[in-house]
This record gives sequence, C-alpha cells and structure tokens, in this order.
Amino acid sequence: MIPMNQHLLLYDQDCPLCRWYTECFVKMGWIDASVRTSYQEANWQDMPEVNQQQARNKIALYHRMERKTFYGIDAMAEILKRPFPWIERCMQWPFFYRILDAAYKFISFNRKIIVPVSCSNSGCSPTRSWFWRLMFVLFAGLQVAILVGWYFSTHLSAFYTGPALWGDAAYFSGQVLFQYLACKLLHESNYYEYLGHLAMVSLSGAWILTGFGLFLNLLASIGISIVLFQPFLYGVVFTIMFFDHRRRLLLSGLDTRLTWFWLLYRIAIYPLAFTIH
Repeated sequence: MIPMNQHLLLYDQDCPLCRWYTECFVKMGWIDASVRTSYQEANWQDMPEVNQQQARNKIALYHRMERKTFYGIDAMAEILKRPFPWIERCMQWPFFYRILDAAYKFISFNRKIIVPVSCSNSGCSPTRSWFWRLMFVLFAGLQVAILVGWYFSTHLSAFYTGPALWGDAAYFSGQVLFQYLACKLLHESNYYEYLGHLAMVSLSGAWILTGFGLFLNLLASIGISIVLFQPFLYGVVFTIMFFDHRRRLLLSGLDTRLTWFWLLYRIAIYPLAFTIH
C-alpha cells in the first residue's frame, strides 16, 4: 500500500497520546513520515483553508492538492479507510458516526488531563469545553463508585461502614465540592483544569485498586491469607494518589497547597467510612 503523501496530518506535539498514534500511522505505513506535522510547527500560510481553532481541538488532515481539510474522527477515518475499507461504510451510519465522534471529543478535550504534560504554549491545550469536562468527571465518578465500592465490599467489608452501593460516589462528590471551596480559599481560578486532574487522580486510583483486588482474589484462591494485604494495598493506592495529585499540580502550574486540602478531606471522611475493630 502506497502511503498518503499529498496530505499534512496536524497533531499536537505536546500531547503524548497524539504523538503515539500518529507515530503508529507512520510505522504501519498508512501515511508517509513527511505527512506528519505538528500543530506548533505548521506553516499556516501554506494552508489558509485550515481552521486553526478546529485543528487545535482535533487532529486535522489537510489535502494539499484538493485544499480540503478533515478534522477529528473524519481525519482518522480518512486514514484508516485505506487499510480497512469497511470503516468508510460504517462511517455512513449516523448512529455509529455519532458514537465515534462523541468518543473522540471526549478524549480530545480531556487529553491533557488523561496524560498530564507541562504546557506554556498558547496552542498547546484544546479550547475549554465544560460539557466534555463534566462528562469526564461523571465518567470518572461512576467508575470510582463501582470499582472502589467493589474493593470495599470485597476486601474491606470488616472495616467499611458506608453504603455499599453509593458510598464512594458520595465521597467522590464531596471531594469535588470540598476542593472547589479550597480553590476559592486559595484564589486558584483555574478550577476547570484542576477539576479534570482531581477526577483523573480518583479514576487512576480506582483502576490500580481494582488490579490489586483481583490480585488478592488470586492469592485467596490458592490458599494464601490476604487479611493483612487488604488494608495495606489500599494504603499503597492512597499514597500513589497523593503523589500523583501533587505531580499533576506541579505540571499544570496549579496551587500545590490543594494537595494538602485533598489529604485533609480524605482524613476527615475516613472515620465516617471505616471503623477499627
């Protein structure tokens, strides 16, 4: 298959996810290496038809001969339909297209939250979208409620006194509100950015805790006592979350004192959720 060489694929070089999948396109031979161009280094005078704002929010594929630009999921489909012709047919189904488009926007508008990076470039981050940021927070909150609730009821049932079905959802919501008040107190105005990082810290912690929980189930199945491991591994996850929270604030230039408010809230609610026998 001859790689695309009459196009320019504009991507955010400060986004690890963008760099990774565009590099994969080159390695798979779906585009020529010269086609891959970063948004930050693009020569916009050579392609006045490209909407720079849209290219900032979504990956853009510009056809130099036809002077035509594809954005987001359309750009991805334009590349992938060559090795996978069935994709073009699927994209013609309105429901399928809307699902993929929504998934792409969900990731794209939160890409600097999913993989945090230090950005000082004005073209680095996508436009603020409160809708997609709140969708991300709800997505994180739902998973946290399910996964952490499962760990509590499975491995910490002897200590956990909170509601099994919605307990951690309430604690997660309380943390969001508490940190909002902390931002107000510390005069941290960029709550939009911080809210995303706060949600991602909880989500990644839930994922790690689930992995540990499955590992404990495996140990229990082969007859190994896991009584001491159950609270210990939860403590390990708590420590990881603390340092990840601080790391994200440092990368984003946010007030690092928010980490101590995050810790204060956690310490304050634990007597409501756990009891020591």
